[in-house]
Amino acid sequence: MPDTIKNLAIKEIYRVLKTEGRVVIADFGARNQTLLRKILFFEKLEYIDGNFRGLVPKYLQEKNFKNIKVANHHFPSIDIIVAEK
Repeated sequence: MPDTIKNLAIKEIYRVLKTEGRVVIADFGARNQTLLRKILFFEKLEYIDGNFRGLVPKYLQEKNFKNIKVANHHFPSIDIIVAEK
């Protein structure tokens, strides 16, 4: 999805999440962009450009999530991002 929608989704997640709740997001990460572009040749760049730039953790931080970390990496460039409210 486009970056604007990802940002709005994270805002809504924060709104509905209980205090001290945790969010776990699986999304494309910022590493190995060449391989990812080859695998996702059919995707519009606007849908994954923010992933290449590592914007998902930034959006979480902007919405006041705490303890944001990439908990795991999976092939091909899937990151598991965890954060707490």
